[in-house]
Amino acid sequence: MIARRVHFTVPALPPTLNVWSRLHWSARARYSRDWKLWIRAHAPDVPMFHKPVVVTLTFVCRRRRDADGMPKFVLDGLVGRILQDDGPDCVAELRLRVEVSRSAKACTRIEVQAAAGMAEIERAICGQT
Repeated sequence: MIARRVHFTVPALPPTLNVWSRLHWSARARYSRDWKLWIRAHAPDVPMFHKPVVVTLTFVCRRRRDADGMPKFVLDGLVGRILQDDGPDCVAELRLRVEVSRSAKACTRIEVQAAAGMAEIERAICGQT
């Protein structure tokens, strides 16, 4: 049976766009590799989604942050493990949330679920008629 919803937590935060843009190319490659490893370590062992999905990323941190540049490493890490691709034909919707909590440890909550009402697109991508 193919999973319709997957959720898990990675005990780390990706770099912000400001930090990422100032990194040397080798540091960017290291972040990318680390996120792939973290996702492989923390994601449940489920079949890959072969249909449009909704990805919800919740960044839990101790201070307010802009979430607009943070999903890059997370989405790249999901490709090949949970998602077939991170392009618009596979990720129908991307939701970003930031939770500020002085008591919580920094983490990234990841939820992937099949996009509702996308039956025609799902059939087209899966090659069904």
